[in-house]
Amino acid sequence: MISPARVVLGIGSNLGDRIALLAAARRRLEETGSFLIMRASSIVESEPIGPPQPRYLNQVLIGETRLPPEELVAAAKRIETELGRRAALPWGPREIDIDVLAYGALQVRSQSITLPHPEIAGREFVLAPWAEIDADAHVPGLDRTVAALLADLRRDAGRAGRILATVADEGRREMKIVRTLAAVREWRDAVPAAERVGFVPTMGALHEGHRALVARARDECAHAAVSVFVNPFQFGAGEDFASYPRDEAGDAEAARAAGADLLWFAGAGDLYPTTPVVRIDFPDLAARLCGRSRPGHFAGVALIVAKLFHIFRPTRAYFGEKDFQQLQIVRRLARDLDFDVEIVACPTVREGSGLALSSRNRRLSAAGRNAATALYRGLNEARRAFARGERSVQALRATAERCFRAEADVEIEYLELVAPDTLAEAAAATAESVLLVAARIEGVRLIDNVVLGRAEEPPL
Repeated sequence: MISPARVVLGIGSNLGDRIALLAAARRRLEETGSFLIMRASSIVESEPIGPPQPRYLNQVLIGETRLPPEELVAAAKRIETELGRRAALPWGPREIDIDVLAYGALQVRSQSITLPHPEIAGREFVLAPWAEIDADAHVPGLDRTVAALLADLRRDAGRAGRILATVADEGRREMKIVRTLAAVREWRDAVPAAERVGFVPTMGALHEGHRALVARARDECAHAAVSVFVNPFQFGAGEDFASYPRDEAGDAEAARAAGADLLWFAGAGDLYPTTPVVRIDFPDLAARLCGRSRPGHFAGVALIVAKLFHIFRPTRAYFGEKDFQQLQIVRRLARDLDFDVEIVACPTVREGSGLALSSRNRRLSAAGRNAATALYRGLNEARRAFARGERSVQALRATAERCFRAEADVEIEYLELVAPDTLAEAAAATAESVLLVAARIEGVRLIDNVVLGRAEEPPL
């Protein structure tokens, strides 16, 4: 397995809907598995270089890739083509431009690629947004920090690519942090009725899976809101409520980097001023799978989600497919209670090993994380067997179980193939069937799933 490399990309546009094209480029980089965005700068508008043409919008992204440099460049060019870039003269206008600025500490000079990008030191529209998110980074081969290069450039009155403005409310937007219900309602009431609100409810300890949900909300809606609340009513007796990871500073940085407009650190006093007596049950959906070992869990989930939907009144709410049973219950909740919200399912985000990202992963030792990779391996072996023509539920389960049994530390709680909407056990496998697993590793409960007819999710 190739270790991820730290990479700096520059993206720019000066034709068409520039803001939408930059957002589409960010989204496509992650959807194709080419590049995981860790930090994104503000978007800046700059004067063009070369012949007369429209002004450029530019942004710098810092992240990770497992692609070699040449393959990353090729992936970027494919995305440019997909987004409508046409052939252009050097320095000419373009719908979208994706450049690899730096790839770790590599220095490469070849016919196909030059690293770091040869024009970095002379381009304010690259150095300024890069300095915003990593001023102390050293540019390979130049032995200077980004901040020092920018200072040198700005002493040159005749510099090219001068920044003219920072584009408001795009890219890495200013985020408001609130701690009271009254502040959330004040923020929500100020949003114009015609503007979409995207909402991501979380229990904190935000990881790249959460960040992907927030980034999608940011790209698809005028406003992106995130809540953090460790909900006691979805933890059963003996479960890990007290030890559930909490990291306010890390959550704030993750939400800000992903483009959230509002982050609410909710308190129990606001959400549960008295012990609730209302209970929302799902006799069929909640009794299966995780519900068998966690009685009352989904009633707790449904109650807090219903309360948050009332408070935020979102246009769209974003949930990860890793928690597939929860996703189906939230969909049913919204439908049965007539919430005017679109439930958006987002693909599971995985580590390079295939392990699904979870806040609980941080409680695993290195050996435990290695053992946990058997979950996705086993699910994928079953998916490959389905692709080869296997339709027997028992045979597909046995295929996955062989991978699980290879790891002594994996204790399987359940492994079931179900229909996606009802979660009822499938009599025969179809492309829409979902294979779900729950297991304990070093005492940590993990879940995962795959859709049999869907291609594998790309790891980070």
